[in-house]
Amino acid sequence: ATVRKIAFDGEPAVLVVLSEIARGRATPDADQVAAQLDAILEATVDGLLVLSQRGGRAFVRMSNNAFAELTGLPLSAVLGARPHDLAERLLEIDGAGTPIARALVDASSRQSEDVTVGEGESARDLTIQVAPLTGADGTSIGRILVCRDQTEQRRSERELQRFTEQLQLSKERLAVAYANLETAHGDLRE
Repeated sequence: ATVRKIAFDGEPAVLVVLSEIARGRATPDADQVAAQLDAILEATVDGLLVLSQRGGRAFVRMSNNAFAELTGLPLSAVLGARPHDLAERLLEIDGAGTPIARALVDASSRQSEDVTVGEGESARDLTIQVAPLTGADGTSIGRILVCRDQTEQRRSERELQRFTEQLQLSKERLAVAYANLETAHGDLRE
């Protein structure tokens, strides 16, 4: 596999190229596959949490440093945790913990939520998405939770909205001034 950081639709993204090994050749061992998957997880700027489902028991199978930084929990406290146990730990921390905990315990297979955590200059806008993971036979094997920090994008959108409103106000003032000028010009002709 080849992993490269790229931009997609103006957003940071990861390009992963997986190549299939022809029959009769050596296949990558489990350590090599795990190393490739770790590289993929760490190359993304989004916080990732992969929940695996085995025999009716769900647990955190994989996560990345971006998730740990976002929540303030060390990876050692995240990996292997059951969703409800991790949700309890997340509720104890400030910030992103509560909406992430809510997404973890919600049984919905697919959801997306935009939230703002914190206040003032330290506020962060997050998009939290959960999607099902299915095996080759179509059965559910878990879920993936993605936490994307949208703070800079939302700040830019708010700034653009503010400039648009200022431009509209200036346009309205200019229209009034022009109308007054037309009136004054008409009065001078008389």
